[in-house]
Amino acid sequence: MMRRKHLLLVSMILGVLFLSAAAYWLSRPRHLAPDEAALVGTWLCQPQPGGPCTVLLLNPDRTCRIRWLDSAGNEEQARSPLPGRWGIQGGRLVVAAFHGVRWSGLLGSLARDLGIEERGGAWAFGIEGGRLVFGPGSDSPVNLRRSVDVSPRKPE
Repeated sequence: MMRRKHLLLVSMILGVLFLSAAAYWLSRPRHLAPDEAALVGTWLCQPQPGGPCTVLLLNPDRTCRIRWLDSAGNEEQARSPLPGRWGIQGGRLVVAAFHGVRWSGLLGSLARDLGIEERGGAWAFGIEGGRLVFGPGSDSPVNLRRSVDVSPRKPE
């Protein structure tokens, strides 16, 4: 009887260890390919006439944040920064930003497999030399260049 309880306890411990290892392996981020690693950092466009400057922060874990600065370099108050995810598909940078609740990890994969979409938008950027191009085939493409520091100034 004692041997059976001991065997059951050892089996439960091994099961928990196995499930923990599997959860870790499934949730860990994939390593960046060289073309992805080259894009990590902060990108911004020139302020558009009558519009804001878009700032795109691409993180090594494939998360990102989009925010907007006014012509004076202040955080635009009318728009909240958008969190999202990024990746390269078909030679283009694709950024998906989310409004509201996001699905993440294993739950996010399951939601996508079931066809449940997050609220938000996706944008594709051409990768041309040392710049990103939004709307590369349009009459007025917007160029984003790499930036060392775009710390927003708070409105005074």
